[in-house]
Parts: sequence; C-alpha cells; structure tokens
Amino acid sequence: GGREYFPDTENLSLRDLSCEVLLSITSPETSCHWLREHLRSIGGLDHIINMVITTCNELEDGFHGDDSTGNPNPFPTSPVLMPCGGGSGLASKLKTVERRAKILENVTFMNKQNQSYLVVFDGSLLISKLVRLVIHLKALLRNESIRTHAVDCLLSTLKLLLNITHNTELGSQRVGEQENTIETLLDIVFNLPDSMKEEEKFDILVLGMGLLINLVEHSALNRTKLHAVVMPTKMYDRLESKPDQQKQDKDNSDTAKFESSTRDFVACSGSSESSVLAVQNTNFSVLKAFVKLFMTHHLKAKEATIQVPTPQHLSQLTPQSSPVKSSQGQGQAAQSQPTFTERLKSLRESHISKTKGATDKR
Repeated sequence: GGREYFPDTENLSLRDLSCEVLLSITSPETSCHWLREHLRSIGGLDHIINMVITTCNELEDGFHGDDSTGNPNPFPTSPVLMPCGGGSGLASKLKTVERRAKILENVTFMNKQNQSYLVVFDGSLLISKLVRLVIHLKALLRNESIRTHAVDCLLSTLKLLLNITHNTELGSQRVGEQENTIETLLDIVFNLPDSMKEEEKFDILVLGMGLLINLVEHSALNRTKLHAVVMPTKMYDRLESKPDQQKQDKDNSDTAKFESSTRDFVACSGSSESSVLAVQNTNFSVLKAFVKLFMTHHLKAKEATIQVPTPQHLSQLTPQSSPVKSSQGQGQAAQSQPTFTERLKSLRESHISKTKGATDKR
C-alpha cells in the first residue's frame, strides 16, 4: 500500500508520513469528526492550505509560454520541477498537492465551518490557486511522463472544489468569479473525456457536472455567466453521429419547443425582469449541448447490458427470510437483485482491475 503513494521509499520525509496519518484519521469513514474542528482551531488547516498555495505557485511559475496550439505549455521550464536540476520534480509537486488536497477534502466534507474557512482564507487565495491549477492540469494531461499524476491531482482538486461549493452561496460565488471557471468546466465536461482512459471518464464527468451544478444552484451571477457562454458547435455536434434529414427536422422541432418552454417557465416563475430578459436573449447553446450530452449517455445506457430495476421489478422483490414463488408460479425463490448503482460500481471496479492486470503483465 505504501509504495502506491511513495514510489521512492528511500527518500520518505516525516512530512509525507504525517500527511498520510492525517488522511487516515480525517477520512469520512472514521469517527474522529472532532479532529476536523480541532485542526482548524490549532492552525493546522492554515499550514496545509499554505503548503498547497506554495506548491501551486511553484507549478504555475514552472511553465512559461504556450505550445503550438495556443494551449499552456505541458512541459516544465523551471529547474525546480526537474529532478536533474536539483529540484524535487514535477511528479513530486503534483503528488504533494494531491495528497494535501485530499486532507482538505476530508475536513470540508459535511462541515460548514471548514468550508467557509477555506473559502475566505486570505481573500479566497486558495480558491484562485485551485482554479488556475485545474487549467494547468488540463494541459499537463498531454505530458505522458506525468499524466497519471496529473489525472490524480485533477480529480482531487475537483473533489475539493465540489466540497467547498456544496450548498453555499458564498463558495459558489467565489469559485464562479474566478477567470474562465465556467468555460474550463464546460471544456472538462464536453472535451476532456475524449482524451482520457475509459476508467477515468466516469469520474471526470461526474465531478465536472457536479461542480457546475453547485456553481449555478445558489448563484444567480453564475447562472447568467453560464447562459452567456457561446458553445462552439464542435463541442456538441460530435456527441452523436450525423442523423438523417427526418431525424434532424425532429431534433430542430424538439429544440425549438424546449427553448420556448424554458422562456415561458422563467417568465412565469417570478424571476426579476433582468433575469427574464437575459434568458429570452440567450441562444441556448449551452442548454442544447447539455441536452445532447444527456441523450448521448441515455442511449448508451439503453444499449448497456445493465438492467435497471423498475417499480414493477421492485414490487416483486421480497425479504430473503420469507421467499415466495415467482410470477410464473414454478416454485422458484425470488432473489433480490442488486441495485443499478451497485451494478455500476461492480462493473467499474471490474473494468479497473482488468486494466491494471493488463498493465502489470506488460
């Protein structure tokens, strides 16, 4: 287990070991809920937050210029991020942020006080650094030498932002007001999964969509920003194959009905006049994209082999202590079926184990 987090076991530090201890005892599965409050009261959170901010600064300063496509450079230019230059290396910095972000994720889970503390810390400096880190991590995914570390760090950062924005208007506003936050999350949802491995797509989609939901749920400003985004056609046209003309006409008709219904709903929902005008003037490109994304995954789910329990199926399930005959009356005991979530989790774990097995053989 230790080598999974510390591949270089000969250069372990007391700081790394302390981090792993904090990760264990602050986990939601433990009963040490008081420790999350205690860490804040004794200044422990300040130390961890400052460590994350410092490392984010080093990562941000270690990359200069853009690549040929205009995206941030995925390869470090600073000796601090290169082992040959006497630094601890880019992979080590990413691992540092990932593990510390996990601690902050643990202590903010269902804890309003710690959530608010991280949001307002040093003028929301942590939030600013995390959002900019996400933008850099997207670029680092193109660097195959540290891609695995970049993916782990990206997922941990998104989980932390998800906790910070959970059911809080202040957290949602502070994250949403950062430059290019909405655009970055839309890119994560619609573009990034194409460049990720199959076992990574589920997590990145759930985290990206969840964070977008948090941002717009309690913040009218974020909703306005989302409406104002003009989605490139390529972002959602590629979600489905080119339909025939009859299907295209039907889609256009359904989209027109959807836009009209949405405008009518907003106009009748008691929203302010400015909000109504904003929605009436939007081009609905973002909403169209999400509708297409939903339909794409809905069709994939229909083609999958997983059977989702229906109310009719659930009504036939009985406790194992009192089995009954099946509907055919053949005397066979009805066995309770696993839920859709349990089957999905089982399939995902099986897929990941097979992938790891194939990698180990290589």
